[in-house]
Amino acid sequence: MKQLINKKCINLLECPKTKDRLIINRKKNILYSPKFKNQYSIIRGIPVLIVASVKKAT
Repeated sequence: MKQLINKKCINLLECPKTKDRLIINRKKNILYSPKFKNQYSIIRGIPVLIVASVKKAT
């Protein structure tokens, strides 16, 4: 499937909970905050940046 999100857009995204910068992991199909370990799913190329859906990296 074609990636809908591009690098320019990713650079504009921030964690809605902590306002930290988000990094993409294309293998796991997630965006994550390295500092706070918050993870957000990417579904069909669209990031789901809802605080209630945040997961913590282990």
